[in-house]
Amino acid sequence: MRKPRLLVLGTVVAGIVSVTAALIAGPTPSSEIEASASGGDHYLVGGSLDVQFAFSAVQYKDGHVAGAFHDRTNDGLGVVDFDACSPASTSGRG
Repeated sequence: MRKPRLLVLGTVVAGIVSVTAALIAGPTPSSEIEASASGGDHYLVGGSLDVQFAFSAVQYKDGHVAGAFHDRTNDGLGVVDFDACSPASTSGRG
């Protein structure tokens, strides 16, 4: 049972890495990365529903930020799969 979980988590992380690469390629060359974070794991919902997740985020020196999140589980009735990407600008913050 451990190998299928690792395979799914590996697939999720690979998807996030490819999405993040596309997000990083978006800003102009003068927008250097100031900070970044990525990771993944799994957690139990209700003590039995195993949910795998992965995330990635970058912050550029010009205030531009981008990130991606993915989670996936099988609830016994089918696969629940969720993806989110969020490019945003923080330059208007006061």
